[in-house]
Amino acid sequence: MFIAVVEDHHDALPWLHVALRKKALPLTNIHLVHIDAHPDLGCLRDASAIKAPRVLYDFLDESEYGICEWIWPLVLKGHLSKITSVST
Repeated sequence: MFIAVVEDHHDALPWLHVALRKKALPLTNIHLVHIDAHPDLGCLRDASAIKAPRVLYDFLDESEYGICEWIWPLVLKGHLSKITSVST
């Protein structure tokens, strides 16, 4: 099991990308358990940002809504098959 605890929601993405590259996580069929008071499934305002990780990280850092847009890139890239949101 891979666990990352971060302050800013979208800061989990680099850790997930490292786990994918190191094959600690499979490239597809990942079940994300998201523990937060909000679902963080805001609409990604610029889907072209998912083309390269660094571009995506910069986009999310600069985006007013970055903390709620970070899950969709994982869905659009085909990494996530299931999302379970646990409200706190």
